[in-house]
Amino acid sequence: MTQALTEPRPHRRRFRSTRTPTRKDVGTALVLLVIESVVYVAGSIGHGLQIWAAADDRATIDAARLESIAWTQYLLIAALVLTALALLARARWTALLQLLTVATLAALLALSQHDYAQTHPRPAPTPSEGYVPCYSGGSNDCPGG
Repeated sequence: MTQALTEPRPHRRRFRSTRTPTRKDVGTALVLLVIESVVYVAGSIGHGLQIWAAADDRATIDAARLESIAWTQYLLIAALVLTALALLARARWTALLQLLTVATLAALLALSQHDYAQTHPRPAPTPSEGYVPCYSGGSNDCPGG
């Protein structure tokens, strides 16, 4: 008795590539790290020189600082895209180093935004209608106190 051979089910392959060889993976990770570091440092030096050239012009200094913050945001987005591409290519060392780069850029972005916010405090709220300032220095002489 012979049985017909059953055809194997066609293998459904998802969008997955084979794992990237370790040498290429580590080499790509280091090259990307060096390129991103050079780009960030060059941008920081350029914005620092703009601030230095502005001398005492607050508007130019503020514009250069905001431009530096925006530049760091763009670099952070680019690093996130490179991380996603490394994950799709199954390059684990590249993805790991890109995640560390993203974390570093996020910390630098948070610090620069915090520094900018500290140098530009919000204006004091306007007093309410019933507020009467007390200039006497004594709490018994003041209305309401």
